[in-house]
Amino acid sequence: MKRVLAVIFLAFLSLLMSLAEGHGNGKITEVVLYPHGAIVTRTVAFEAKEGIVTVVVEGIPEEADPERISMKLPSGLSLMSMRTEKVTYRVNRLRVEELKEKLRRLEAEQRSLEADLEVLKERRQVLLKLKDAPERDFRDFFAFISEELSTLRKGQLEVEEKLLEVRERISAVKRELEELAAEDKSGMAWKVEAVLQCSKPGRHTLSLLYPVFNASWKPFYTADLQDDILRLRFYALVEQRSGEDWPSISLAVSTGRPLLSTHPPEPVPWYVWGERRLLKAQKALVKGMEKEMGAGRGPVESHGPVFVFKAGKATIPATGKPVRLLLRELRVPVKLSWKAVPSRDEGGYLMAEGKNNAAFPLLPGEVLVAVQGALSIRIPLPYVAPGGELKICLGRDERVRAKKELLRTFREDVGFGGKRERFRYHYRITVSNHTPEEIALELRDPLPVSKDERVKVKIEKLDPPPKKRDERGIGLWEILLPPHEKKVIDEEFYIEKPKQQ
Repeated sequence: MKRVLAVIFLAFLSLLMSLAEGHGNGKITEVVLYPHGAIVTRTVAFEAKEGIVTVVVEGIPEEADPERISMKLPSGLSLMSMRTEKVTYRVNRLRVEELKEKLRRLEAEQRSLEADLEVLKERRQVLLKLKDAPERDFRDFFAFISEELSTLRKGQLEVEEKLLEVRERISAVKRELEELAAEDKSGMAWKVEAVLQCSKPGRHTLSLLYPVFNASWKPFYTADLQDDILRLRFYALVEQRSGEDWPSISLAVSTGRPLLSTHPPEPVPWYVWGERRLLKAQKALVKGMEKEMGAGRGPVESHGPVFVFKAGKATIPATGKPVRLLLRELRVPVKLSWKAVPSRDEGGYLMAEGKNNAAFPLLPGEVLVAVQGALSIRIPLPYVAPGGELKICLGRDERVRAKKELLRTFREDVGFGGKRERFRYHYRITVSNHTPEEIALELRDPLPVSKDERVKVKIEKLDPPPKKRDERGIGLWEILLPPHEKKVIDEEFYIEKPKQQ
């Protein structure tokens, strides 16, 4: 019986000896950012013996969803249980620990540099004593000493410069530590405790993944026209207020929306009542649609519905300040043309048309446009699929003009007994090209259209005639205009209506 109890006691003691514990905050190494949130990966390294090991990770921001925290384990580890707990912590504790570790490294570097400096000084003093000895027949020897002294002096200056830099960095770290100590704020965070089974003793690294919602990215572009090539840079504007900085992390931005509902929206009924309730119903409908649709225009399809862009290493502070990261740069051959609406503006507008030659879509965003290196305007860019038509307005071009002026107008009485009145108009549009090359100009101008059977409109002259005219009366002219040339369009029409009683 005693022997059995001894065996049980030794087995229990062996189990206790096999228990190990890892404790720390880990390091944020990777973030995948979505239009409405992010998945943060924090890695934790620890030593583990064979058996059961408990790993505790603290400092997970309060904003993280504890139900979506997951863990990736290397071979040799298996998860037995995991629990989360909200705890109070000093807001600046993680930063203080980071600064203290940085201070320890800097002070060690300072001691090493000071030791190197002392060695250089001692060697220089020895050489100076040798140089002061009588010359006799040691000219070559003294020349060697002089050269060594020069080299030592140069090395001494370099070490002193590095030492000065290290001391300045130490002072900066100490000042920040003092500022953080003065604040001494507390907050809430999640603590994760995982119980693992270890079959391979040694050093292990696990990954803890958790979502945060107060983070986002949106597309932003710059477009620079050089001759007939449009250089389009595709950026991600990244911002986050997750409660923790992301220092020097591997960042990727994704068009997916895994943190939102994946179900299609339900249609909102449109009920119509009398006039008094109609406006209220319309407002409710619009509000319901906005709630269902949310911001953005949905996912992008490619090898599944999502595109992921690797942004490389980046540091994103938790201040909410946008950080611009370059994702891709495209060179798009474009065809240039001009558009004009002289009834609204005398200027011509330069248009660039090409095709999206990238393997990924261009997402809706704002474009900062420059022409020949000169800043022009900001314009919206719609969604452009791979191979789709890319049309960008490069802004107003003062070299192309389209001026509309009224040359003649008069009124006359017509009809039996002069009961109707007729207003005649003669407009002239003058287009001019002050560029050194022939241009293609698309000009649109409205012509009157009657919406009342009592009112008569007759177009008497359009010279030259428009290529087409739509149901709204908008005429379209396509004009090839040689360099430094002008062309005119004459419009003559009348509007006839009953006299006012």
